[in-house]
Amino acid sequence: MGKEVKTMMKYIVFVESNTTGTGEIFLKKASEQGFEPVLLFKDKKRYPFLNSVPFKAFETDTSDIDNIAAFIGDTLGLDNVAGVWSTSEYFITAASQLASRLNLPSLNFEAINKVRSKKYQREILNKNNLSFTPYTVVENETDVIVFTSEVGFPVIIKPTDKSGSIGVRAINNQNELISAVSSLLSDTDDHGEWIVEKYYPGEQFSVEIFDSNVIGITHQHYSYFPKMIAIGHDFPALLNEESTQLIHKTVSAVISLFSLTTGPVHIELRILKDGSIKIIEINPRLAGGFIPEILRLSTGADLIKACIDFCSGKKVNLEKNTDNFAAIRFLVKGCQINENLMASLKEESEVLHLHHDERKCGDDVIYGDFRDRYGHVMFMSPHLNRRAEIIQILNSLTF
Repeated sequence: MGKEVKTMMKYIVFVESNTTGTGEIFLKKASEQGFEPVLLFKDKKRYPFLNSVPFKAFETDTSDIDNIAAFIGDTLGLDNVAGVWSTSEYFITAASQLASRLNLPSLNFEAINKVRSKKYQREILNKNNLSFTPYTVVENETDVIVFTSEVGFPVIIKPTDKSGSIGVRAINNQNELISAVSSLLSDTDDHGEWIVEKYYPGEQFSVEIFDSNVIGITHQHYSYFPKMIAIGHDFPALLNEESTQLIHKTVSAVISLFSLTTGPVHIELRILKDGSIKIIEINPRLAGGFIPEILRLSTGADLIKACIDFCSGKKVNLEKNTDNFAAIRFLVKGCQINENLMASLKEESEVLHLHHDERKCGDDVIYGDFRDRYGHVMFMSPHLNRRAEIIQILNSLTF
């Protein structure tokens, strides 16, 4: 008998990663799909899960695409790479450029690089009269005061290039505005750009898109106003036919306008009292906050696997084969779980997952964004007729 020839496993290279949420799930999913995941990172301290799963991880300068390409060639061999991806919004452009350079399936990195700017999003949307939202760039105190006198309060102030609601804050009056703008203009360490835009109250939703198709719509819950902290998500969102059709029509126009017609896109929007839609932001990536996971629990469609298949040149299949209700509620610093309600939730669930990070829970620093979440409760039930009662339990789960 001849010797058995062992086929070398191909690599999926991740250029940096989410440090929480789906970052670790992506690495595991790549392994499940028969690839060897490789994480390239610049700062090991950012990744608490490095030692918890068996995959290759290398420290290198991920800010330099030429360095990344050379490192991959020297360490892994370019021909051994099946795909390149990033789950970090800050490195999607670099990963797509690298994939293109290696003649692997890639996203439109030029379009991605542009749309990452919240200012660019507003500029293009307004120019095309799509979800028109008044805004101004923070350059000096006087111009911002004039702007708010025209549009009224509240307004939203936010950086143009950050993720996870970092720095996003609602401003309710002129005193708060002057304080916030003064702080930004005097901060010599922050060289980023900031905008102020009109705030529109309404129910918030997240639309998950892949290859120009709407895969699902999630109802999002935010709290701690004027800070913007996502505290939970419900899937699927309960919407009437008119709202559903308007969302589909709007996001179809958005992805076409910004040339984001391939791969994943995550669009957050609000439905106002008059039924109109306001786009909050457009993200050329999967949603965070475990939204892909609750969508998978609800429908069976696996967006994370779809990304792995896309970047490795496999056929993407997002067929839905189940119809469950799934949700997540985040544990935020200062809150505790009601154990009686947790027991009630367990009785209602088919899937119930509790994650609690003691290290984050003990951190006294309050950031006012996703970093204040120290854990979550993820839930799934096939009993759609019990949805209202389940949501009532979920919304009262912490105190």
